[in-house]
Amino acid sequence: MSVFLILAIGFAVYAAQLGPDANWDLRNYHLYAPFALLHGKLSYDIAPAQIQTYLAPQLDLIGYVALHFLNAHPALLNAVMSLPTALEAFLAFLISCRFLPQGMAGRVPLAVIITLIGATGAAGLPTLSTSMSESIPGSLVLAGLLAILTAHEAQRPALRLALAALLLGISTGLKLTNIPFCLGGAAAVLVTPVAPARAKWCGFLLFGAMGVLSVTLIAAPWWIMLYTKFQSPLFPFFNQIFHSPDYFSQSITDNRFQPHSVLQALFYPFYWLMSSTPKVTEIPMRDPRFAASVVLLGSATFATIIARGRDRAAVAMVLAFFLVSYVAWEKAFSIFRYLAPLEMLTGTTILVAWRAFQPQGSKRWIPWIGTALLAGLCLSLTKYPDWGRASQGPKAVNVQVPRLPAGSLVILLDSSPMAYVAAFEPPDVRFVGANSNLLAPGQKTELNHQAEAAIRTAKGPLWGLEYYPAAATTDDATLKYYGLHRVSPCLTVISNLDANSLRLCALARNRAKP
Repeated sequence: MSVFLILAIGFAVYAAQLGPDANWDLRNYHLYAPFALLHGKLSYDIAPAQIQTYLAPQLDLIGYVALHFLNAHPALLNAVMSLPTALEAFLAFLISCRFLPQGMAGRVPLAVIITLIGATGAAGLPTLSTSMSESIPGSLVLAGLLAILTAHEAQRPALRLALAALLLGISTGLKLTNIPFCLGGAAAVLVTPVAPARAKWCGFLLFGAMGVLSVTLIAAPWWIMLYTKFQSPLFPFFNQIFHSPDYFSQSITDNRFQPHSVLQALFYPFYWLMSSTPKVTEIPMRDPRFAASVVLLGSATFATIIARGRDRAAVAMVLAFFLVSYVAWEKAFSIFRYLAPLEMLTGTTILVAWRAFQPQGSKRWIPWIGTALLAGLCLSLTKYPDWGRASQGPKAVNVQVPRLPAGSLVILLDSSPMAYVAAFEPPDVRFVGANSNLLAPGQKTELNHQAEAAIRTAKGPLWGLEYYPAAATTDDATLKYYGLHRVSPCLTVISNLDANSLRLCALARNRAKP
Protein backbone atom coordinates (compact mmCIF):
# COMPACT_ATOMS: atom_id res chain seq x y z
CA MET A 1 0.00 0.00 0.00
CA SER A 2 2.92 2.36 0.63
CA VAL A 3 3.96 1.88 -3.01
CA PHE A 4 0.47 2.89 -4.15
CA LEU A 5 0.64 6.04 -2.02
CA ILE A 6 4.02 6.93 -3.49
CA LEU A 7 2.71 6.44 -7.02
CA ALA A 8 -0.50 8.34 -6.26
CA ILE A 9 1.36 11.31 -4.78
CA GLY A 10 3.90 11.32 -7.60
CA PHE A 11 1.30 11.30 -10.37
CA ALA A 12 -0.88 13.83 -8.54
CA VAL A 13 1.99 16.30 -8.10
CA TYR A 14 3.00 15.91 -11.74
CA ALA A 15 -0.59 16.24 -13.00
CA ALA A 16 -1.21 19.35 -10.90
CA GLN A 17 1.52 21.16 -12.83
CA LEU A 18 -0.12 20.46 -16.18
CA GLY A 19 -2.59 22.72 -17.92
CA PRO A 20 -6.27 21.78 -18.02
CA ASP A 21 -7.44 19.25 -20.57
CA ALA A 22 -8.41 20.82 -23.92
CA ASN A 23 -8.08 17.95 -26.39
CA TRP A 24 -10.15 17.52 -29.57
CA ASP A 25 -12.28 14.73 -28.11
CA LEU A 26 -13.16 16.78 -25.04
CA ARG A 27 -14.40 19.64 -27.22
CA ASN A 28 -16.21 17.30 -29.57
CA TYR A 29 -17.97 14.80 -27.31
CA HIS A 30 -16.49 14.11 -23.87
CA LEU A 31 -18.27 17.16 -22.41
CA TYR A 32 -21.32 16.96 -24.64
CA ALA A 33 -22.07 13.22 -24.17
CA PRO A 34 -22.72 13.19 -20.40
CA PHE A 35 -24.63 16.49 -20.61
CA ALA A 36 -26.81 15.06 -23.37
CA LEU A 37 -27.38 11.84 -21.43
CA LEU A 38 -28.42 13.65 -18.25
CA HIS A 39 -30.75 16.03 -20.11
CA GLY A 40 -32.33 13.60 -22.57
CA LYS A 41 -30.86 15.27 -25.65
CA LEU A 42 -30.04 12.14 -27.65
CA SER A 43 -33.46 12.27 -29.31
CA TYR A 44 -33.58 16.08 -29.41
CA ASP A 45 -30.23 17.07 -30.89
CA ILE A 46 -29.05 15.59 -34.17
CA ALA A 47 -25.41 14.45 -34.26
CA PRO A 48 -23.75 17.64 -32.94
CA ALA A 49 -20.70 15.61 -31.88
CA GLN A 50 -20.53 13.93 -35.27
CA ILE A 51 -20.04 10.14 -35.29
CA GLN A 52 -18.89 10.30 -31.67
CA THR A 53 -22.36 11.55 -30.59
CA TYR A 54 -23.40 7.92 -30.35
CA LEU A 55 -20.49 6.46 -28.38
CA ALA A 56 -21.35 5.12 -24.91
CA PRO A 57 -20.96 7.94 -22.33
CA GLN A 58 -20.46 5.98 -19.08
CA LEU A 59 -16.77 6.86 -18.69
CA ASP A 60 -17.44 10.49 -19.60
CA LEU A 61 -19.87 10.76 -16.68
CA ILE A 62 -16.99 10.26 -14.24
CA GLY A 63 -15.02 13.19 -15.63
CA TYR A 64 -18.17 15.28 -15.94
CA VAL A 65 -19.02 14.83 -12.25
CA ALA A 66 -15.43 15.56 -11.21
CA LEU A 67 -15.46 18.71 -13.34
CA HIS A 68 -18.75 19.81 -11.78
CA PHE A 69 -17.27 19.79 -8.28
CA LEU A 70 -13.67 20.82 -9.02
CA ASN A 71 -13.85 23.14 -12.02
CA ALA A 72 -12.77 26.10 -9.88
CA HIS A 73 -9.71 24.13 -8.72
CA PRO A 74 -7.98 22.96 -11.92
CA ALA A 75 -4.79 21.74 -10.21
CA LEU A 76 -6.82 19.68 -7.73
CA LEU A 77 -9.00 18.36 -10.55
CA ASN A 78 -5.92 17.16 -12.42
CA ALA A 79 -4.56 15.56 -9.24
CA VAL A 80 -7.82 13.69 -8.59
CA MET A 81 -8.12 12.58 -12.22
CA SER A 82 -4.59 11.12 -12.04
CA LEU A 83 -5.60 8.54 -9.42
CA PRO A 84 -6.75 5.89 -11.96
CA THR A 85 -3.31 6.10 -13.58
CA ALA A 86 -1.69 5.58 -10.18
CA LEU A 87 -3.89 2.53 -9.61
CA GLU A 88 -3.03 1.16 -13.05
CA ALA A 89 0.68 1.65 -12.34
CA PHE A 90 0.31 -0.07 -8.97
CA LEU A 91 -1.26 -3.10 -10.62
CA ALA A 92 1.63 -3.19 -13.12
CA PHE A 93 3.96 -3.05 -10.09
CA LEU A 94 2.24 -6.09 -8.54
CA ILE A 95 2.59 -7.99 -11.81
CA SER A 96 6.29 -7.07 -12.01
CA CYS A 97 6.85 -8.28 -8.46
CA ARG A 98 5.76 -11.77 -9.49
CA PHE A 99 8.90 -12.04 -11.61
CA LEU A 100 11.26 -11.11 -8.77
CA PRO A 101 12.22 -13.57 -6.02
CA GLN A 102 10.90 -12.96 -2.52
CA GLY A 103 13.60 -11.57 -0.28
CA MET A 104 15.64 -10.19 -3.18
CA ALA A 105 17.59 -7.11 -2.13
CA GLY A 106 16.11 -4.00 -3.70
CA ARG A 107 13.12 -5.95 -5.01
CA VAL A 108 10.52 -3.22 -4.40
CA PRO A 109 12.57 -0.26 -5.75
CA LEU A 110 13.46 -2.28 -8.86
CA ALA A 111 9.80 -3.16 -9.47
CA VAL A 112 8.82 0.52 -9.06
CA ILE A 113 11.43 1.64 -11.60
CA ILE A 114 10.32 -1.11 -13.98
CA THR A 115 6.73 0.10 -13.59
CA LEU A 116 7.64 3.72 -14.29
CA ILE A 117 9.24 2.73 -17.60
CA GLY A 118 5.81 1.63 -18.80
CA ALA A 119 3.91 4.39 -17.01
CA THR A 120 5.87 7.13 -18.78
CA GLY A 121 5.16 5.89 -22.30
CA ALA A 122 3.95 8.03 -25.18
CA ALA A 123 0.54 6.33 -25.28
CA GLY A 124 -0.47 6.88 -21.66
CA LEU A 125 1.44 9.74 -20.04
CA PRO A 126 0.36 12.53 -22.45
CA THR A 127 -3.28 11.70 -21.65
CA LEU A 128 -2.77 11.87 -17.86
CA SER A 129 -5.80 13.52 -16.19
CA THR A 130 -7.55 14.03 -19.53
CA SER A 131 -10.81 12.75 -20.96
CA MET A 132 -8.71 10.66 -23.39
CA SER A 133 -7.11 8.64 -20.62
CA GLU A 134 -7.38 4.87 -20.83
CA SER A 135 -6.53 4.44 -17.14
CA ILE A 136 -9.92 3.49 -15.71
CA PRO A 137 -10.59 0.63 -18.15
CA GLY A 138 -6.82 -0.02 -18.21
CA SER A 139 -6.84 -0.63 -14.45
CA LEU A 140 -9.55 -3.25 -14.94
CA VAL A 141 -7.46 -4.88 -17.68
CA LEU A 142 -4.36 -5.20 -15.48
CA ALA A 143 -6.45 -6.36 -12.51
CA GLY A 144 -7.86 -9.06 -14.77
CA LEU A 145 -4.39 -10.13 -15.87
CA LEU A 146 -3.24 -10.26 -12.25
CA ALA A 147 -6.21 -12.51 -11.44
CA ILE A 148 -5.21 -14.85 -14.28
CA LEU A 149 -1.59 -14.94 -13.10
CA THR A 150 -2.68 -15.94 -9.58
CA ALA A 151 -5.49 -18.34 -10.54
CA HIS A 152 -3.38 -21.50 -10.12
CA GLU A 153 -2.57 -20.43 -6.54
CA ALA A 154 -6.23 -20.06 -5.54
CA GLN A 155 -8.28 -22.80 -3.88
CA ARG A 156 -10.88 -22.40 -6.64
CA PRO A 157 -8.99 -21.47 -9.81
CA ALA A 158 -12.12 -21.38 -11.94
CA LEU A 159 -13.64 -18.67 -9.75
CA ARG A 160 -10.44 -16.62 -9.98
CA LEU A 161 -10.59 -16.91 -13.75
CA ALA A 162 -14.24 -15.88 -13.65
CA LEU A 163 -13.20 -12.79 -11.68
CA ALA A 164 -10.59 -12.03 -14.34
CA ALA A 165 -13.24 -12.31 -17.06
CA LEU A 166 -15.56 -10.05 -15.07
CA LEU A 167 -12.88 -7.36 -14.82
CA LEU A 168 -11.87 -7.61 -18.48
CA GLY A 169 -15.52 -7.67 -19.52
CA ILE A 170 -16.39 -4.56 -17.54
CA SER A 171 -13.39 -2.82 -19.09
CA THR A 172 -14.62 -3.73 -22.57
CA GLY A 173 -18.21 -2.82 -21.76
CA LEU A 174 -17.00 0.64 -20.78
CA LYS A 175 -14.81 0.94 -23.87
CA LEU A 176 -15.24 -1.52 -26.73
CA THR A 177 -11.73 -0.81 -28.01
CA ASN A 178 -10.49 -3.01 -25.14
CA ILE A 179 -11.70 -6.17 -26.89
CA PRO A 180 -8.08 -7.10 -27.82
CA PHE A 181 -7.26 -7.45 -24.11
CA CYS A 182 -10.13 -9.91 -23.65
CA LEU A 183 -8.59 -12.02 -26.41
CA GLY A 184 -5.20 -11.69 -24.74
CA GLY A 185 -6.76 -12.75 -21.44
CA ALA A 186 -8.30 -15.81 -23.07
CA ALA A 187 -4.90 -16.77 -24.50
CA ALA A 188 -3.31 -16.39 -21.06
CA VAL A 189 -5.99 -18.62 -19.53
CA LEU A 190 -5.15 -21.36 -22.02
CA VAL A 191 -1.58 -21.57 -20.70
CA THR A 192 -2.34 -21.29 -16.97
CA PRO A 193 -0.80 -24.16 -15.00
CA VAL A 194 -4.15 -25.24 -13.56
CA ALA A 195 -4.42 -28.98 -12.99
CA PRO A 196 -6.09 -31.22 -13.93
CA ALA A 197 -6.70 -30.29 -17.56
CA ARG A 198 -10.44 -30.64 -17.01
CA ALA A 199 -10.34 -27.86 -14.43
CA LYS A 200 -8.45 -25.61 -16.87
CA TRP A 201 -11.04 -26.09 -19.60
CA CYS A 202 -13.88 -25.52 -17.16
CA GLY A 203 -12.13 -22.32 -16.11
CA PHE A 204 -11.68 -21.30 -19.74
CA LEU A 205 -15.37 -21.84 -20.52
CA LEU A 206 -16.38 -19.96 -17.37
CA PHE A 207 -13.96 -17.19 -18.36
CA GLY A 208 -15.62 -16.85 -21.76
CA ALA A 209 -19.16 -16.94 -20.40
CA MET A 210 -18.44 -14.43 -17.65
CA GLY A 211 -16.65 -12.14 -20.10
CA VAL A 212 -19.59 -12.06 -22.50
CA LEU A 213 -22.05 -11.57 -19.63
CA SER A 214 -20.14 -8.68 -18.05
CA VAL A 215 -19.66 -6.87 -21.37
CA THR A 216 -23.36 -7.20 -22.04
CA LEU A 217 -24.47 -6.01 -18.60
CA ILE A 218 -22.33 -2.87 -18.79
CA ALA A 219 -23.04 -1.98 -22.41
CA ALA A 220 -26.63 -3.23 -22.79
CA PRO A 221 -28.44 -0.10 -21.51
CA TRP A 222 -26.76 2.06 -24.14
CA TRP A 223 -27.18 -0.59 -26.83
CA ILE A 224 -30.90 -0.81 -26.05
CA MET A 225 -31.28 2.96 -26.25
CA LEU A 226 -29.52 3.07 -29.64
CA TYR A 227 -31.57 0.15 -30.92
CA THR A 228 -34.80 1.79 -29.83
CA LYS A 229 -33.94 4.96 -31.72
CA PHE A 230 -31.95 3.68 -34.71
CA GLN A 231 -32.71 -0.07 -34.93
CA SER A 232 -29.00 -0.70 -34.38
CA PRO A 233 -27.30 -1.30 -31.00
CA LEU A 234 -23.96 0.06 -32.27
CA PHE A 235 -25.21 2.88 -34.50
CA PRO A 236 -23.71 4.11 -36.78
CA PHE A 237 -20.94 1.50 -36.62
CA PHE A 238 -21.23 -1.95 -38.28
CA ASN A 239 -24.27 -0.77 -40.22
CA GLN A 240 -23.37 -3.24 -42.97
CA ILE A 241 -24.62 -5.79 -40.42
CA PHE A 242 -27.47 -3.99 -38.63
CA HIS A 243 -28.82 -1.98 -41.60
CA SER A 244 -30.26 0.92 -39.63
CA PRO A 245 -32.46 2.97 -41.95
CA ASP A 246 -30.90 6.13 -40.56
CA TYR A 247 -27.51 5.67 -42.21
CA PHE A 248 -25.73 3.97 -45.09
CA SER A 249 -25.41 0.19 -44.86
CA GLN A 250 -21.65 0.31 -44.76
CA SER A 251 -18.80 -0.10 -42.32
CA ILE A 252 -17.37 2.95 -40.57
CA THR A 253 -13.74 2.22 -39.81
CA ASP A 254 -10.67 4.30 -39.09
CA ASN A 255 -7.88 2.41 -40.83
CA ARG A 256 -5.52 5.36 -41.28
CA PHE A 257 -2.95 3.89 -38.92
CA GLN A 258 -2.97 0.22 -39.83
CA PRO A 259 0.18 -1.28 -41.41
CA HIS A 260 0.39 -1.02 -45.18
CA SER A 261 2.39 -4.19 -45.81
CA VAL A 262 3.21 -7.55 -44.26
CA LEU A 263 6.74 -6.32 -43.46
CA GLN A 264 5.37 -3.25 -41.70
CA ALA A 265 2.87 -5.37 -39.78
CA LEU A 266 5.63 -7.67 -38.54
CA PHE A 267 7.93 -4.87 -37.42
CA TYR A 268 5.48 -2.03 -36.78
CA PRO A 269 6.91 -0.97 -33.37
CA PHE A 270 10.26 -0.33 -35.04
CA TYR A 271 8.61 2.07 -37.49
CA TRP A 272 7.43 4.38 -34.72
CA LEU A 273 10.78 3.94 -32.97
CA MET A 274 12.85 5.17 -35.90
CA SER A 275 10.72 8.15 -36.91
CA SER A 276 8.37 10.60 -35.22
CA THR A 277 6.36 11.03 -38.43
CA PRO A 278 2.74 10.15 -37.57
CA LYS A 279 2.09 6.45 -38.09
CA VAL A 280 -0.10 5.31 -35.21
CA THR A 281 -1.32 8.74 -34.08
CA GLU A 282 -2.62 11.88 -35.73
CA ILE A 283 0.33 13.92 -34.48
CA PRO A 284 4.09 13.30 -34.26
CA MET A 285 5.36 10.86 -31.62
CA ARG A 286 8.17 8.38 -31.09
CA ASP A 287 8.49 5.63 -28.52
CA PRO A 288 10.96 2.72 -28.19
CA ARG A 289 9.07 0.75 -25.53
CA PHE A 290 7.20 -1.65 -27.77
CA ALA A 291 10.19 -2.23 -30.03
CA ALA A 292 12.22 -3.18 -26.94
CA SER A 293 9.35 -5.38 -25.74
CA VAL A 294 9.23 -7.23 -29.07
CA VAL A 295 12.94 -8.05 -28.76
CA LEU A 296 12.66 -9.08 -25.12
CA LEU A 297 9.46 -11.09 -25.48
CA GLY A 298 10.69 -12.74 -28.67
CA SER A 299 13.81 -13.86 -26.82
CA ALA A 300 11.72 -14.99 -23.86
CA THR A 301 9.45 -17.01 -26.15
CA PHE A 302 12.45 -18.84 -27.58
CA ALA A 303 13.90 -19.47 -24.12
CA THR A 304 10.55 -20.71 -22.81
CA ILE A 305 10.20 -23.20 -25.67
CA ILE A 306 13.66 -24.71 -25.27
CA ALA A 307 13.80 -24.60 -21.46
CA ARG A 308 12.19 -27.94 -20.70
CA GLY A 309 11.60 -28.86 -17.10
CA ARG A 310 11.68 -25.31 -15.84
CA ASP A 311 8.69 -23.54 -14.33
CA ARG A 312 7.88 -20.96 -16.98
CA ALA A 313 4.15 -20.62 -16.32
CA ALA A 314 4.19 -16.92 -15.43
CA VAL A 315 6.37 -16.16 -18.45
CA ALA A 316 4.06 -18.06 -20.77
CA MET A 317 0.94 -16.30 -19.45
CA VAL A 318 2.36 -12.81 -19.86
CA LEU A 319 3.74 -13.72 -23.28
CA ALA A 320 0.36 -15.00 -24.41
CA PHE A 321 -1.49 -11.98 -23.05
CA PHE A 322 0.92 -9.42 -24.46
CA LEU A 323 1.38 -10.91 -27.91
CA VAL A 324 -2.25 -11.82 -28.61
CA SER A 325 -3.47 -8.44 -27.32
CA TYR A 326 -0.95 -6.63 -29.48
CA VAL A 327 -1.75 -8.60 -32.65
CA ALA A 328 -5.50 -8.08 -32.13
CA TRP A 329 -4.93 -4.34 -31.58
CA GLU A 330 -2.85 -4.05 -34.74
CA LYS A 331 -5.45 -5.88 -36.78
CA ALA A 332 -8.42 -3.95 -35.39
CA PHE A 333 -7.16 -0.38 -34.82
CA SER A 334 -3.43 0.37 -34.74
CA ILE A 335 -4.38 3.54 -32.84
CA PHE A 336 -1.53 4.02 -30.40
CA ARG A 337 -3.29 5.35 -27.33
CA TYR A 338 -5.55 2.28 -27.27
CA LEU A 339 -2.36 0.38 -26.36
CA ALA A 340 -1.90 2.33 -23.12
CA PRO A 341 -2.87 -0.58 -20.79
CA LEU A 342 -0.37 -2.84 -22.57
CA GLU A 343 2.23 -0.08 -22.53
CA MET A 344 2.13 -0.24 -18.72
CA LEU A 345 3.70 -3.69 -19.01
CA THR A 346 6.53 -2.77 -21.37
CA GLY A 347 8.95 -2.35 -18.48
CA THR A 348 7.85 -5.69 -17.07
CA THR A 349 9.11 -7.39 -20.22
CA ILE A 350 12.65 -6.98 -18.85
CA LEU A 351 11.72 -9.23 -15.96
CA VAL A 352 9.80 -11.64 -18.20
CA ALA A 353 12.88 -12.10 -20.35
CA TRP A 354 15.15 -12.45 -17.31
CA ARG A 355 12.83 -15.07 -15.80
CA ALA A 356 12.80 -17.01 -19.07
CA PHE A 357 16.61 -17.05 -19.38
CA GLN A 358 17.46 -17.21 -15.67
CA PRO A 359 19.73 -20.15 -14.93
CA GLN A 360 19.86 -21.62 -11.46
CA GLY A 361 21.92 -19.44 -9.13
CA SER A 362 22.14 -16.56 -11.61
CA LYS A 363 23.16 -13.12 -10.43
CA ARG A 364 20.19 -11.06 -9.31
CA TRP A 365 21.77 -7.80 -10.39
CA ILE A 366 21.14 -8.70 -14.05
CA PRO A 367 17.62 -7.13 -14.07
CA TRP A 368 19.14 -3.87 -12.80
CA ILE A 369 21.36 -3.70 -15.88
CA GLY A 370 18.43 -4.37 -18.20
CA THR A 371 16.33 -1.79 -16.37
CA ALA A 372 19.02 0.87 -16.61
CA LEU A 373 19.54 0.23 -20.32
CA LEU A 374 15.83 0.30 -21.17
CA ALA A 375 15.17 3.36 -19.00
CA GLY A 376 17.99 5.24 -20.70
CA LEU A 377 16.76 4.21 -24.14
CA CYS A 378 13.21 5.32 -23.35
CA LEU A 379 14.20 8.69 -21.90
CA SER A 380 16.47 9.54 -24.80
CA LEU A 381 14.19 8.48 -27.67
CA THR A 382 10.62 9.20 -26.56
CA LYS A 383 8.80 12.08 -28.24
CA TYR A 384 5.44 12.71 -26.60
CA PRO A 385 2.38 13.70 -28.64
CA ASP A 386 0.70 16.96 -27.63
CA TRP A 387 -3.05 16.39 -27.49
CA GLY A 388 -3.83 19.91 -26.34
CA ARG A 389 -4.00 21.59 -22.97
CA ALA A 390 -5.34 24.98 -22.00
CA SER A 391 -3.30 27.61 -20.18
CA GLN A 392 -3.41 27.67 -16.39
CA GLY A 393 -6.30 29.79 -15.19
CA PRO A 394 -8.96 30.15 -12.49
CA LYS A 395 -11.08 27.34 -13.99
CA ALA A 396 -10.32 24.07 -15.73
CA VAL A 397 -13.09 24.76 -18.25
CA ASN A 398 -13.74 28.48 -18.55
CA VAL A 399 -16.51 28.96 -21.10
CA GLN A 400 -18.85 31.90 -21.52
CA VAL A 401 -21.47 31.62 -24.24
CA PRO A 402 -24.18 34.08 -25.24
CA ARG A 403 -27.38 32.84 -23.64
CA LEU A 404 -29.66 31.97 -26.52
CA PRO A 405 -33.43 32.44 -26.49
CA ALA A 406 -35.64 29.48 -25.68
CA GLY A 407 -36.46 27.41 -28.71
CA SER A 408 -33.31 28.39 -30.60
CA LEU A 409 -31.74 25.97 -33.06
CA VAL A 410 -27.95 25.99 -33.44
CA ILE A 411 -26.48 24.64 -36.67
CA LEU A 412 -22.90 23.40 -36.43
CA LEU A 413 -21.62 24.53 -39.80
CA ASP A 414 -18.40 22.52 -40.09
CA SER A 415 -16.62 19.50 -38.62
CA SER A 416 -14.63 21.37 -35.98
CA PRO A 417 -15.05 20.05 -32.40
CA MET A 418 -17.76 22.40 -31.11
CA ALA A 419 -20.47 20.29 -29.46
CA TYR A 420 -19.18 21.19 -25.97
CA VAL A 421 -20.92 24.57 -26.35
CA ALA A 422 -24.26 22.75 -25.92
CA ALA A 423 -23.33 21.94 -22.32
CA PHE A 424 -23.37 25.67 -21.53
CA GLU A 425 -26.72 26.45 -23.10
CA PRO A 426 -30.20 25.61 -21.75
CA PRO A 427 -31.28 22.05 -22.62
CA ASP A 428 -34.16 23.36 -24.77
CA VAL A 429 -31.67 24.88 -27.25
CA ARG A 430 -31.40 22.34 -30.06
CA PHE A 431 -28.05 21.53 -31.71
CA VAL A 432 -27.82 20.02 -35.19
CA GLY A 433 -24.58 18.92 -36.89
CA ALA A 434 -25.11 19.85 -40.53
CA ASN A 435 -21.70 19.21 -42.11
CA SER A 436 -19.44 16.74 -40.31
CA ASN A 437 -17.85 13.30 -40.44
CA LEU A 438 -21.37 11.81 -40.20
CA LEU A 439 -23.72 14.18 -42.05
CA ALA A 440 -23.35 16.41 -45.09
CA PRO A 441 -25.70 18.70 -47.03
CA GLY A 442 -27.63 16.68 -49.59
CA GLN A 443 -26.59 13.32 -48.18
CA LYS A 444 -29.22 10.64 -48.80
CA THR A 445 -29.66 9.16 -45.32
CA GLU A 446 -32.65 9.27 -43.01
CA LEU A 447 -30.61 10.96 -40.28
CA ASN A 448 -29.54 13.66 -42.72
CA HIS A 449 -33.16 14.09 -43.82
CA GLN A 450 -34.08 14.61 -40.14
CA ALA A 451 -31.37 17.26 -39.83
CA GLU A 452 -32.59 19.02 -42.96
CA ALA A 453 -36.19 18.95 -41.77
CA ALA A 454 -35.21 20.35 -38.38
CA ILE A 455 -33.35 23.25 -40.00
CA ARG A 456 -35.86 24.06 -42.73
CA THR A 457 -38.95 23.92 -40.49
CA ALA A 458 -37.49 25.58 -37.36
CA LYS A 459 -39.83 28.26 -36.04
CA GLY A 460 -37.51 29.76 -33.43
CA PRO A 461 -34.28 31.75 -33.80
CA LEU A 462 -31.56 30.18 -35.97
CA TRP A 463 -27.85 30.35 -35.12
CA GLY A 464 -24.72 29.14 -36.84
CA LEU A 465 -21.77 27.85 -34.78
CA GLU A 466 -18.44 27.91 -36.57
CA TYR A 467 -14.69 27.77 -36.08
CA TYR A 468 -13.91 31.09 -37.67
CA PRO A 469 -10.07 31.06 -37.91
CA ALA A 470 -10.47 28.28 -40.47
CA ALA A 471 -11.34 28.92 -44.10
CA ALA A 472 -15.01 29.80 -44.42
CA THR A 473 -15.55 27.60 -47.48
CA THR A 474 -17.31 24.77 -45.63
CA ASP A 475 -19.42 27.08 -43.46
CA ASP A 476 -20.50 29.21 -46.42
CA ALA A 477 -21.37 26.11 -48.44
CA THR A 478 -23.54 24.81 -45.59
CA LEU A 479 -25.37 28.14 -45.34
CA LYS A 480 -25.86 28.31 -49.10
CA TYR A 481 -27.36 24.82 -49.21
CA TYR A 482 -29.93 25.72 -46.55
CA GLY A 483 -30.69 29.16 -47.98
CA LEU A 484 -29.35 31.00 -44.95
CA HIS A 485 -27.06 33.95 -44.32
CA ARG A 486 -25.35 35.47 -41.31
CA VAL A 487 -26.79 38.49 -39.57
CA SER A 488 -23.97 40.68 -38.24
CA PRO A 489 -22.41 40.97 -35.82
CA CYS A 490 -21.42 37.42 -34.81
CA LEU A 491 -20.82 36.72 -31.12
CA THR A 492 -17.55 35.20 -29.87
CA VAL A 493 -17.69 32.16 -27.59
CA ILE A 494 -15.25 32.95 -24.79
CA SER A 495 -13.47 29.66 -24.12
CA ASN A 496 -10.09 28.55 -22.82
CA LEU A 497 -10.55 25.25 -24.67
CA ASP A 498 -9.91 26.70 -28.10
CA ALA A 499 -8.58 30.23 -27.48
CA ASN A 500 -11.92 31.96 -28.23
CA SER A 501 -11.97 30.52 -31.75
CA LEU A 502 -15.70 29.80 -32.02
CA ARG A 503 -18.45 32.24 -32.83
CA LEU A 504 -22.23 32.17 -32.85
CA CYS A 505 -23.88 33.99 -35.73
CA ALA A 506 -27.56 34.82 -35.92
CA LEU A 507 -28.96 33.44 -39.17
CA ALA A 508 -31.78 34.54 -41.38
CA ARG A 509 -33.41 32.83 -44.34
CA ASN A 510 -32.64 34.18 -47.77
CA ARG A 511 -35.48 35.96 -49.48
CA ALA A 512 -37.04 34.00 -52.27
CA LYS A 513 -36.31 35.46 -55.68
CA PRO A 514 -39.37 37.04 -57.31
